[in-house]
This record gives sequence, C-alpha cells and structure tokens, in this order.
Amino acid sequence: MKDWITKALLVFVGNAVWVLALAHGQPVAKAQPPDFNNLNRAFILTGSDVTAAVIRGEEAAKKHRNESSFLNGVKTMPEWIRGKKGHIHQSAVWCYGLYGMGITDEVYRRAVLYESMNIPDTWMEHGIYLKSLLFRVFLCSAPHPKRWLFGTSRLADEQDVHVVKFVLSDDEGHYYTAKPGALNGMKASGAITYTWMAPVYTYGGASGSASVFSSEGSAFVTGRSSFWATQFIPQSSTQPYYTEIYHVAFNLFNKDGTPRIDANVNQITLHIITEDGEQDVKYNLR
Repeated sequence: MKDWITKALLVFVGNAVWVLALAHGQPVAKAQPPDFNNLNRAFILTGSDVTAAVIRGEEAAKKHRNESSFLNGVKTMPEWIRGKKGHIHQSAVWCYGLYGMGITDEVYRRAVLYESMNIPDTWMEHGIYLKSLLFRVFLCSAPHPKRWLFGTSRLADEQDVHVVKFVLSDDEGHYYTAKPGALNGMKASGAITYTWMAPVYTYGGASGSASVFSSEGSAFVTGRSSFWATQFIPQSSTQPYYTEIYHVAFNLFNKDGTPRIDANVNQITLHIITEDGEQDVKYNLR
C-alpha cells in the first residue's frame, strides 16, 4: 500500500535532529524533543519530589481531609489591574504545575474513590518534567456580605466572570496564549439573600399629677418623663451572583523544543482578560 508520506529523512544539524516528512513533495518539519535541561526548575520534579507528591495525596485521603488541605499552597486570589480595583471577592486561581500538585491531586481523587493510581517506577527513580502548565480558575462576582450592609459593595456583574482571553507572561517579557479550549468555562448563577437586624428607634413619654392634703396644708404636684426605645427588626435583601470555572493550559515548550519558561525566570503572571477589564495572578518560581 502506498502511503501519502513517500519519504522520511533524519537531518543532523549540530546537536539538533530534524525529522522531515515529504508529503506530496513538500517537506514538513515535526516538532523537536523538548530541551528540559534549560526548563525552569520549578517545573522539574526529582524522584523524591514525585514520591512526596504521591504521599501527600494518599495521606490527605486517608485522614479524610478535603482538597484545600494541600491545594491552598498553590491558591492565589486574582486582583484587578484594569477596569476595576481591588481583589475579587471569593475568586481564586490554583496552579497545578507547582510542587507536583497535579500528581497530588490526581492521587487524592483516585484514593477517595478507592482506586489506585499506578505511578511508573521511572518517575520515582529519575523524576519527570512538565510539558504543560495547568491552572484552575474560579471567578465569582457577588456583593461582599459585610460591605453590603454598609452600602459600599458593588453589585454582581456577569461580565466580571466572562473571560475573553488567557495569557501567560514571565519577567523576561514573553507572552503566551493558552491552549485551545481554555475559554470553555462552566457557568453558574443564582441569588444570595442577605439578612440583618436593623434598629428601629421609638420615642415615648408619660406624665401625671397628684394632689396632697394634710393638716399642715395641701399641694398639687405634676411630672413628666420621656424615653427612647430601640427595637431590632429583621431585614433581608436578595441579590444575584455569577460564577465560572475554567481549566487553562499552556505549553511549556516551543515547537523547536526550547523551553518557554527557562531557568532565568523568577516570576510568572496569569493574565485573565474579561469583558470588563483584566485580573492578574502572580507566582514566584524561586
């Protein structure tokens, strides 16, 4: 059977190996193997790192802990840098590419279902490197409950949680767009009812008079008193909220095999660009 690939060539250029496939007479270059030696150390796990990540997930499940017991170490609250101000109430971002957290979470998820996860022995012995960097992004727009009572909280805005683009940057000035599918978020909305006790003040008064007679004489006495009474009346208000969850992945290597986040990078930033502005999350790699 005649294949559409008529010929394959191995061409050695220095230390690089290029695989060329002649398709209909046109050479097509395949992606090179990743050069993980120059990848940032934050994305390289030694054998002991892998072992520690596995044990962390198993122990959390065995002791009936929830995921936050280990995921809080890679959890960050996004902050508006354009469009609005401040942190986003209840929103959070988790970076699964740091500290082997992706392995820990997968082991934990299998363990709570009483399933085992077969980790290759080579991972434990020689370690692994990451090819992709994964984030879980939870965006929530809702009035802040405490600020709502004082009338200083913004109302929920659906555009706060609708992302139009995810971008990853480093402190060397490089910018990368997320893999396809990052914008396929899981939406939810609902209503929150806030209740509180509101003081109601009531003014009242009383007056009276009396006549006194005796052998010594007589007298007429009058008097008046006033008071403020405070009652606490329950109040409530119902307001909408909006949420959306995204799973965002970035390639850690270019097509020529060079790492995007190299050993010289100290900090990375996830740019969450919404219809209303931009929210950022920063992670230190040192």
